[in-house]
Amino acid sequence: MTKITALKNYDEQESDYIQLLNKIINQFQFSQSQLATKIGISESTLSQIRSGEYEYNPDNYVWNRVKKFIETINKKVYETKLLRVVYRMLNEAFKEKEIAVITSCSGAGKTTAIVQYCLINHFAVHIRVNEVFTTKYLLQIILRSLNCPTLGLNTQQMYETVSEMLTRKNRLIVIDEAERLKVSQLELLRDLYDQGNMGLCLVGLDSLRSLLQKGKNLRENLVQLYSRVAYQKIVDILEPEDVEMIIRDKIPKNGVSKEMMRTLSKKYKSKGGFRAILKLSNLALKLADKNNVKIVNDEFLEACIEELTL
Repeated sequence: MTKITALKNYDEQESDYIQLLNKIINQFQFSQSQLATKIGISESTLSQIRSGEYEYNPDNYVWNRVKKFIETINKKVYETKLLRVVYRMLNEAFKEKEIAVITSCSGAGKTTAIVQYCLINHFAVHIRVNEVFTTKYLLQIILRSLNCPTLGLNTQQMYETVSEMLTRKNRLIVIDEAERLKVSQLELLRDLYDQGNMGLCLVGLDSLRSLLQKGKNLRENLVQLYSRVAYQKIVDILEPEDVEMIIRDKIPKNGVSKEMMRTLSKKYKSKGGFRAILKLSNLALKLADKNNVKIVNDEFLEACIEELTL
């Protein structure tokens, strides 16, 4: 598995951003076009930034995109079993040009895994669905990943351009929070999959599987899409080893037993998952400092659980 190498701490200054962007290009072997797509800005804008010609303004949208991207690259990643399973499924969907469906409870760590994978894979496109998500916006993101202009194109023209480009360029489209997509948008993805040279991964909560299997009603069903799914997995995975890895990292001075690690694994496996353990560890560290507790043990951790809000 390719790993993200954490970059050094940086000040929010133009020269530091330029240095880090150049380091990212070298480390991940991105072309300038690929890096611009990952950041979400145009290649010409990135070229101006790297040459020092783009005026630095920390409140500017472009610089905020750059900052957010660098923060994502810098984010600490725990190599949990869930992360390995998600990587493997994404790789299969990409290499075999298949459709994969990944579901779990909220907080399990799916988004972290797919974001990191899409940083590593030059041809993977991460799209996160929000409440105002539109079909046109979906096509715009895919077109940008294919280095195609979108200005002046209507939705039909965008669709035709994406269809044509995908016959020549390999891509993995990863849709996060896919249960929020409309049936018509899911059907559009099926059409693109049928016509193009792409893998597709739909990631979301358990309700995503229900939507794919049953549709919304008799008229709005997804039988055709669901019949094309090659890989499907529920990844409510939280191993005792994962719990131990997080607690040992977050709370170096601890006396938490192996039995407690197993208990936490079972307790939060489908109730907050990875995120719950992170929150519990941070809470324990905070309360230990507040109460002058030198060693966090099982008893102290149980008291912290009572205070934990998920």
